[in-house]
Amino acid sequence: MGVHVVLFPELLRTSDVVTLHVPLSDATRNMMGTREFATMKDSAILVNTCRVPVVDEQAPHTALTTCQIAAAGLDVITQEPPTANHPLCALDNILITPHTPGPTWENGTKAFRNAFDNIQRVASGAQPMWVIPELRTPSL
Repeated sequence: MGVHVVLFPELLRTSDVVTLHVPLSDATRNMMGTREFATMKDSAILVNTCRVPVVDEQAPHTALTTCQIAAAGLDVITQEPPTANHPLCALDNILITPHTPGPTWENGTKAFRNAFDNIQRVASGAQPMWVIPELRTPSL
């Protein structure tokens, strides 16, 4: 297929589009910061579809306003909904969407059922299922 593995710095330096699809962990927290954006092509586009802390939120603002990269798409930001004066919202080379992956009629019903099942589990003293890792407390 013409695919070859490269280290992350080379991937950033040579890619036209970088998309992030990683879980949040100590290893991935702030994996995209000022240094990483500085290595990207000035024509590159960053797309983040994973957790907010994977990208240092100030770094894409700096990269976009100084033309270090051409554009960005963020599926989620720290403050949702953002305030009207949020710095990223003032840029016209960024697309920000709410973190709602693939809403359909079918998965909407399933999501409601899962949420309701979790409420019943917790109300009966059981542990909830499907807890977002960042919201997990030591008692869960």
